[in-house]
Amino acid sequence: MVNFLFAKHWQLFLLMIGISVIGDILTPLSVLTIISMGAFLAWLWAVAILLQSKVPQNVKMKTLKFKLFFFVPLIYVPWAFYSISNHSVHNDAKTGIDLFITPVVICLHLFTMFCVFYCMYFAAKTVRTIELQRKVVIDDFSTVFLMIWFFPIGIWILQPRINRNYAKFNALTSGKRWQSL
Repeated sequence: MVNFLFAKHWQLFLLMIGISVIGDILTPLSVLTIISMGAFLAWLWAVAILLQSKVPQNVKMKTLKFKLFFFVPLIYVPWAFYSISNHSVHNDAKTGIDLFITPVVICLHLFTMFCVFYCMYFAAKTVRTIELQRKVVIDDFSTVFLMIWFFPIGIWILQPRINRNYAKFNALTSGKRWQSL
């Protein structure tokens, strides 16, 4: 996962967007789309968790909530893709179970969306905390959050900043790799 921290912006773009587009062209709800989503989540994990060692000592970031919310989409998205593809194959008339399950799935989907937004929020906060080396407020990292949210555009700006910070901390540690990574 450390590779995501020094990958080039075009490599991440091809990995996350290119694979997804190819998957969508080949067939909707493709395994390639799930792989693309997994790559995006892996990048979020790398940014939010692996960079924690570079957060200043006086700033405490609570990673437990991030870790819990991170695993919700990791479990829900493959399950949803499987359920949708399985349901479209066996498209029977509506039953009483469908009427019960639909609101549950909608609630799960909304909660998963919330979890993804929280993970993007936490990753953005981590990036700006490392850049500014102090506790940050929402005004400090709102643009980074938007770059993560609109990933196909934002990655071209954000990943070079992460690369520069990675190189800067490597230079500060006498050219050695980060000890905790």
